[in-house]
Amino acid sequence: MKKVYLTFIGLLMVMLVSAQQNILIQNDFWKKNPSVSTIKKAIKDGNSPVEKNSRSFDATALAILEGASVDAVDYLISLKEVSVNTRTHDGRTYLIWAAYKGNLPVIQLLLKKGADVSLKGTHGFDAINFAAFAGIDNKELYDALINGGADITQTNNDGASAILLVASRVKDASLIDYFVSKGLDINSVDEEGNGIFNYAARGGNIPLMKILVDRGIAYKNTNKEGANAVLFAAKGTRRGAPDLETFEFLASLGLKMNTTDRIGNTPLTIISGKAKNLELINYFIKKGVEVNRVNEEGTNALLSAAGNTIEIVERLATLTKDLNHANKDGVTALAIAMKYNSAEVVSMLLERGASVDVNDKDGNSILYYWATTNSVRRSATKVDQTKLALLKKQGFDVAKAQPNGNNLFHIAVETENMDLLKLALAEDVDINAKNKEGYTPLLKAALLAKDTQILKFLVANGADVKATTDFEESAYDLASENELLKEAKASIEFLK
Repeated sequence: MKKVYLTFIGLLMVMLVSAQQNILIQNDFWKKNPSVSTIKKAIKDGNSPVEKNSRSFDATALAILEGASVDAVDYLISLKEVSVNTRTHDGRTYLIWAAYKGNLPVIQLLLKKGADVSLKGTHGFDAINFAAFAGIDNKELYDALINGGADITQTNNDGASAILLVASRVKDASLIDYFVSKGLDINSVDEEGNGIFNYAARGGNIPLMKILVDRGIAYKNTNKEGANAVLFAAKGTRRGAPDLETFEFLASLGLKMNTTDRIGNTPLTIISGKAKNLELINYFIKKGVEVNRVNEEGTNALLSAAGNTIEIVERLATLTKDLNHANKDGVTALAIAMKYNSAEVVSMLLERGASVDVNDKDGNSILYYWATTNSVRRSATKVDQTKLALLKKQGFDVAKAQPNGNNLFHIAVETENMDLLKLALAEDVDINAKNKEGYTPLLKAALLAKDTQILKFLVANGADVKATTDFEESAYDLASENELLKEAKASIEFLK
């Protein structure tokens, strides 16, 4: 029996390793434009054509995105286990990805194989809208989709149709005129009231904006939020914020840079978290945009910029009246920098007078923001204590519990980070302290743990297994009800 069990475990490990190494869900495999015979061999060797990677891309989606041959895509979708309408990353189908890449031959193949043109991804993009969003300027491609049954009037989740979505990228009006000829209205707006000029401004598309102005398209109107083209442009696209030339052009049309929307956002509030160009920040300051203006959420330009470059953060910090200003959630610029920025930025803020003794509305201290940073949370490597050392130089007590009662042990449990646990031990943090909810670190771990590693660490280092919650529940009681531990078939007898 033991030999059979060990054999089973061995096979299971082989399967797991194989899944982790599935070359069909690795971009590099498809970048080499593999032949059909190479793909067949990969599948024969145990690589699954339907498995998805951590971002929900499968072999067919990656083949399309990396420009594999039509024959390769044809072979993949001919496999009995592959559906032509498979949903992948963001709920997008193969047809939507092919449209995004502007790959007409693959689109024609997928349509022939029965791809559903009406399907949308989770953001509301169908194939036509996603092609427009990508700036694909190929009328034959759109014709193929329309002839295949696609409805060109469809909009994304923001209420934007193809004629709006394409405006950030196309440099002339030929595709705009094509969409008009197919029934779209050049004067249409999205759900927030943004028209084609705003979308062109958002992409910094000066050539198209000039054409639209010449055609008499309105450009000084505001949307439902009270934002004009300047504020909409400040939002930028996924490619980033527009450059200085865009705003200079908008200013030449008489649009004011010193403007706000209905919730108090200025162009500076919006753009300071996106722009990497200090010249652009200085442009708005020179135009009289108020650095200390806060929106309804309590955010000012410095808070927006706190995760940006040190040059931009420092420039705004020099003009901010209160470096310890917090938004409605009680979050300061220093807290944001502790979580998302470098030790250099943290040091600069501290030198300028940012306080380490601030807590957000939930009772989390500045320590919490460092401990939950993406580079620390669930880290498998040693945590970077550089920023923590800066806090300690300011007299910050790492061992002190937060106003909500959580100490570093509680935070380490929440973030599932063993190195934080070891740090808490080294800093002599109270391992049996109860937070405001009545949980010791061990009790909290029993509630949240996915396995017994953290629980065993806490017990081995003095956590009291007899401590109970305010409802007289012990760590053993809580662990007994923990579904994740049940699924893992974890032994919790050591908690008795």
